[in-house]
Amino acid sequence: MHRIDTPTAVKDKFGPGKNGFTDGNIRTGRHATWLNSAMWDALQEEICGVIEKAGIELNKEEHDQLYKAILLLVGGAINEEALLIKNNLSDVEDSDEAVENLGLKPTVDKAKNAVQRDGDTMTGELKIRGVNALRIFNEAFGLIFRRSEECLHLIPTRENQGESGDIGPLRPFTLNLRTGRITMGHGLDVTEDVFAGRFAINSSNGTWIQMRDNNVIFGKNRINTDAAQALLRQDHADRKYFLAGLGNKQFGIYMINNSRTDNGTDGQAYMDDAGNWRCGRQVIPSDYGNFDARYQTKTGGVQNFQYTSEVFYNPGGNEHSWTFRAPSGCVLSGINVQDTGRNSADNIGGVYYKQAQIYINGAWRSVSG
Repeated sequence: MHRIDTPTAVKDKFGPGKNGFTDGNIRTGRHATWLNSAMWDALQEEICGVIEKAGIELNKEEHDQLYKAILLLVGGAINEEALLIKNNLSDVEDSDEAVENLGLKPTVDKAKNAVQRDGDTMTGELKIRGVNALRIFNEAFGLIFRRSEECLHLIPTRENQGESGDIGPLRPFTLNLRTGRITMGHGLDVTEDVFAGRFAINSSNGTWIQMRDNNVIFGKNRINTDAAQALLRQDHADRKYFLAGLGNKQFGIYMINNSRTDNGTDGQAYMDDAGNWRCGRQVIPSDYGNFDARYQTKTGGVQNFQYTSEVFYNPGGNEHSWTFRAPSGCVLSGINVQDTGRNSADNIGGVYYKQAQIYINGAWRSVSG
């Protein structure tokens, strides 16, 4: 193909080296552009070449062969190589290479591992360098995870500032990142078991009466009058033991058998409201050496006392003076006074005495000394 180059062509009509045509002008004597055989040959071969390359046989009766050829040539190229809008890039043969050619590989790599807004599972760490790391919220309240100096705080917002409010004044939970110590600044309510290797209360020193208000382990266990409440309980196979109290009346150690069905206890040792120590059964020591000299055991104590039958001592006559001392362990129980016939009863004819006996360890023993 070539542009018109006959002597009557309009030189550079469409730019340098781009000649064009003219109709001519009779009044000015300008001739119309005439076409030579070379121009018509070039035009013919260009058009026919397109039709034949599309695989269409030339037919002078058909006047749309160039149109058909263009459709076939363009359509064929699209079917084999072009990207169709309707396929939404699914017809790209090598999508990874296409992404890399577009310079999007770093972005796509990050997107492949991105956490989805509607929920996802992460296998690596989520690293946040900011002070406020995470906020869980609704319209009323928000909870902010905040790192401050060497501590991690869980801090609520003020009410009705859940989504965008700043941290509030409360500090309910603080974790010291250096020591691992946890501080709870506004109390702790536990409804299930608590297991601790060591438990301590920050109490204070003072007088006896100040103990009523000092910090203690169970300082909030207020008990109603006549109500029972346990502070400690130990479970055994057949029974349970308690450190407990009966409201305003007693406090001590109690035992309740698992077989019991009615109200009450099966063993108790407690202090009553008058300060007396009471025990429902015997106090049995495992070593009687633990008892000091002020107390006697059952086998060593006097359990009863009696006198034997009365005995009479006769001095043998009233002609002489006599002296009588009761035998060891005996006491005088009577005297025999005789009438001398001289209007007075002044003669001692004898005395009566009895042996004293005590009952110890299942046997009667005569008192000596």
